[in-house]
Amino acid sequence: ISDGAQEGIHEDRSSEEREAGASGAEMDDGRASEGAIAPEAVDAALLVRLRRLVAQTTADFNAFDYARALDRTEKFFWDFTDNYLELVKNRSYGEGAGAEAARSTLRETLGVLIRLFAPFLPFVCEETWSWWHQGSVHLQEWPDADEIGSQGRQASPASEDGKVSDEASDEVLRAATEVLGEVRKAKSEARLPLRSPVEQLRVTAGGEYLQNLESAQSDLCAAGVISELLLLTSEDTDSQPAVEVKFPSG
Repeated sequence: ISDGAQEGIHEDRSSEEREAGASGAEMDDGRASEGAIAPEAVDAALLVRLRRLVAQTTADFNAFDYARALDRTEKFFWDFTDNYLELVKNRSYGEGAGAEAARSTLRETLGVLIRLFAPFLPFVCEETWSWWHQGSVHLQEWPDADEIGSQGRQASPASEDGKVSDEASDEVLRAATEVLGEVRKAKSEARLPLRSPVEQLRVTAGGEYLQNLESAQSDLCAAGVISELLLLTSEDTDSQPAVEVKFPSG
């Protein structure tokens, strides 16, 4: 390994703690899913990103670029915990197909991430893996990008051409993350707790952006504690989305 790569391979204590916390949050529910489960829009978008991550990090390892592989995995991990996990947290503790889809996606994503982190964080990954798997994580097969979300894709209704575009699916999570970020920012500027209720959220944007938001509407409203979400079509399709947050009076 080159000196530069060795400098890039570091055991980030905050990453270890966050990984264990994310695994614990998902496993606390204790309910397992059976059979193929169709992911909801936000779940499918995360799995698209996860497949991309595995393909990229596998190429990095084959090229002996370990620092790049770790950097990609860390960036994905922080986005996963800061955004996806917050979006689906409420749904994952519920009942029905949507809750099962969230828990299935969390389990699959965590299983992949633990294997990707294992060469760099061997001890914490071994411990975390043991919470719901048998055997050592270091004896498991490396993740296969083509197999990620395969059961969910089989259970999902197909589009007219037989599949849903990865790019289109990814945009759902991007839009939901952007708007949730604006809601958090508004609460911070108003010096309100993040779980403070939002009376009304108005988003003005192009039609495609609004369609993506509509697909993630229930998760977005639950994560932002939003009572009413208004999606308004902008006349200027090239303009940036405009977000207006209204808090309860008094």
